Amino acid sequence: MRKAVKKPMPLIDDCDAGEYSKPVISVIKIKIDPTDAPGLLTGALDTLAIEAKDLHGFLAAQVLLSVDNRTMVVMTEWCDRHAWGKSRYDPGVEKLIERLSLKSSTVEFEIYTRCGEIPHASV
Repeated sequence: MRKAVKKPMPLIDDCDAGEYSKPVISVIKIKIDPTDAPGLLTGALDTLAIEAKDLHGFLAAQVLLSVDNRTMVVMTEWCDRHAWGKSRYDPGVEKLIERLSLKSSTVEFEIYTRCGEIPHASV
């Protein structure tokens, strides 16, 4: 069995411009009416599938829906903060964010950097 090597991860310092070159993950979490879930889910997946083809720096996306259909999370991963920032000006992304905001009772929005990942251990 292979042991994972722990390396200390530097914290992000917004004063250090060099940190802007790291990949970032955008997370939008919304509380919704369960009856809106099917339409919002379809709209988010369709928009991301179309827009991701042409958005510079786009790496991946996931759309999650809670089992009670009351919370939806849209996670997108970008090569760096600049690519993420430019994506905010894309008309399709702008419409998606507006639609999610208008249909939600609360919106939480955060930007993260990946500080570690634990892969599934092979048997």
